[in-house]
Amino acid sequence: MNILQLLVLLIVLIPFDSLSREVIEIKAEQLHFWNHATSLSDKYSELLKKANDYDPKITAMGGDLQIDTVLIKKISNWNQQHSNGLKILFNQPELTFGQLEKLSFNLLMDSGASFIPQKEELYQRYKSQIEVGLINKKWIDELCSEFGYLNITLFGEDHENQAIETVIGNYQLKINISMVNQSSLIQLPLHSIDFYRQINWQEQSVPLKNIGNTKILGVLITAETSNQKTLRSYLQENFDETIPETFIELAININGFKVHLSK
Repeated sequence: MNILQLLVLLIVLIPFDSLSREVIEIKAEQLHFWNHATSLSDKYSELLKKANDYDPKITAMGGDLQIDTVLIKKISNWNQQHSNGLKILFNQPELTFGQLEKLSFNLLMDSGASFIPQKEELYQRYKSQIEVGLINKKWIDELCSEFGYLNITLFGEDHENQAIETVIGNYQLKINISMVNQSSLIQLPLHSIDFYRQINWQEQSVPLKNIGNTKILGVLITAETSNQKTLRSYLQENFDETIPETFIELAININGFKVHLSK
């Protein structure tokens, strides 16, 4: 058997659907965002930039969508803790969680435009609360990271109504040195994502096989702490509104965002 005959045989043996897997490339009209800093400026006076500077900058170069944004995450208070973020709609009304194979995109973290508070800085920021025993240094250690985190959240129907049960998928993407000031290809296969049923902000883990036929609408991208908590998560009813706020400001560039379908 010569090489040509072997290639023909391989093509015949490969299932057709594996050759025709669809890739959804995200376009500008599918990208939405929110920015609480523009409407609640008094609560965000300590941000490093003007409120409108936390809106994403969107450009299309040769058909490739480029997103530049600085994402905000509160460290103290959980109210509007993801103070801005990206919302990407897949615009596929019949798409289900089970049809996804992976997400992929190129990511660059701009260290010069970011502010990722480190634990020694936060020890000083919350010195008076630490001295009286209100805040434990260990909590700060658990919140901190060197370069920050991205929260990637797949969402289903009714995700904006906490009175109705919805399905979400969550992935914590740790920014590492390979992503700092240089672009790195990120690939998130479906099996690496944790899935939950959520209602009234309460989550219950669910296996993918149980939600495979559930419709999926899109994905949220936000900045995050190392453990997805705030200081209020530890303090609960002991939280004091006079505790100063501190913001993670994570500057990133995303391009080439794609949704890969398995069938």
